[in-house]
Amino acid sequence: MSPLPRTAPAASPTPEPDAPPAWSFLKRTAFRFLFCYWLLYNCGGDGRSALPFPFSGLWVELGHAVSTWAAIHLFHLSGPVTVWRPTGSGDTALHYIQNLWILAAAGLAWLIWTALDRGRGDYYPILHRWLRVLLRYTLAMTLFDYGLIKVFPMQFRPPEPAALAQPIGELSLHGMLWTFMGASMSYTILCGVAEVIAGALLISRRTTPLGALLSLGVLGNIVALNFCYDTAVKLYSSNLFLMAAFLVLGDWRRLAGVLLFNRPSAAAPLQPLFQARWLRIIAAVARCLFIGWMVVRASQLYQDYRSVAHPADPAPVLYGVWEVERYARNGTDLAASTNSAPRWRTLKAASFGVVWAVRTDGSTLRYTAEYGPKRVVLRDSDGGGKRLVLGYSQPSASQLVLRHMDENEPLEIQLRRVPVPTRLIEWRLHWVKPYGWE
Repeated sequence: MSPLPRTAPAASPTPEPDAPPAWSFLKRTAFRFLFCYWLLYNCGGDGRSALPFPFSGLWVELGHAVSTWAAIHLFHLSGPVTVWRPTGSGDTALHYIQNLWILAAAGLAWLIWTALDRGRGDYYPILHRWLRVLLRYTLAMTLFDYGLIKVFPMQFRPPEPAALAQPIGELSLHGMLWTFMGASMSYTILCGVAEVIAGALLISRRTTPLGALLSLGVLGNIVALNFCYDTAVKLYSSNLFLMAAFLVLGDWRRLAGVLLFNRPSAAAPLQPLFQARWLRIIAAVARCLFIGWMVVRASQLYQDYRSVAHPADPAPVLYGVWEVERYARNGTDLAASTNSAPRWRTLKAASFGVVWAVRTDGSTLRYTAEYGPKRVVLRDSDGGGKRLVLGYSQPSASQLVLRHMDENEPLEIQLRRVPVPTRLIEWRLHWVKPYGWE
């Protein structure tokens, strides 16, 4: 009996991409609001997130004007809090008011859109793809920029003498975070690498799901640090985190199927944004230009890092920590008087032009310093506008004499350099450690 002929097993059919389900009423409603909000936020409503769109600078100025008007007339604020000025904080009252009016404007646009919408859902997928492009490139630009200033350590620098001499109990939470990050350059660089990789993955649609997941983890950690250590970019980082969450939600069915339910998932349909060939060519050229900008930006930041890591100019004369030995006004030594007004007790100066004067009553004055030949100009950075011109001489490396150059009020301050402990920044990795608490 001849054996039965064997037949080849039927090949398992390749799963076809699932047809996109029709958009429900709730999904269309939520999308209308998110589309309006992210468009206003990223196209100039918030200056930190504005992409280089036409007239984006005008939109930023208009947004600032609206925020200032609302702060004065709606919230009845007055004084410096109603003025946009570089304070280093992204959580000022004006920033919160700005985000509030963007929400309100998005809500108004949502109402108008809802009233005009006739239930047609054919244009929603197209707008969804465009919104994803906007958020992808916004996040890519932001993560790449912030990541590079960690890869080339400029955002977090090793603690300077002013920070090393400060008792840990006097540190703010923000100061503790900056010292913690700057104490380990390797950890800072690893954080920056993660941000750069996440931003690079967002450029291509094929790698966007992975880039969105990585961005969500990276930004989630940043948001947690900002809130837990009271760092003044809580509002901005939260918006970036929500952008990454929106991108992840676009693929949540496939990601949940693979990562949570252990089942195969069909490939996502990568529909082109444009049907015309010449428009697709323009889009490809624009993406290449964006990548080129990223390369140029990386080169610029590397050169900035080299100038910071190896400065051509020597350290400022006030750099370090100084103790006041003599504080004489009109020839009278106020250091020997117990009834005198508060005077300087300690002077701390950073390399980036900031000087802190700790007074005998425990208060601290903050100045910005301008160094010139044999003189230092200290400007009150707390809004008082005071200007103090001091000449200086340095008898030795550990001594410094400052003299007020106003003849009507002669002032002489003798300072002695305070040795600063450097164990924190000199510590290195030990593979073998006899004690775990060192």
